[in-house]
Amino acid sequence: MEHENDRLRRGRLHHLDVLLDALESLNLREAKEIPADLRHSLVQAGIQVPGRPDFSSLIERVWELQEKYLNAAGTPEAGPAAGSRGYPA
Repeated sequence: MEHENDRLRRGRLHHLDVLLDALESLNLREAKEIPADLRHSLVQAGIQVPGRPDFSSLIERVWELQEKYLNAAGTPEAGPAAGSRGYPA
């Protein structure tokens, strides 16, 4: 069970890394909008996305979620996106 928790936590951290990379890329390109698929993934992760995105705030929100998983010591239910939020198993 402990190994399963670690695997789930690592999978969620990886997913957040992917989201972070996408946001950073859009921020560097000074994008004005978030693609629909990225917006959906952010919402699935528990991050509300405003109509006019503030990339810096969204990046910080992803960092906050990552911190929760890094500090969770292998318990995936400690993060806000646990359960049926669409994360890979």
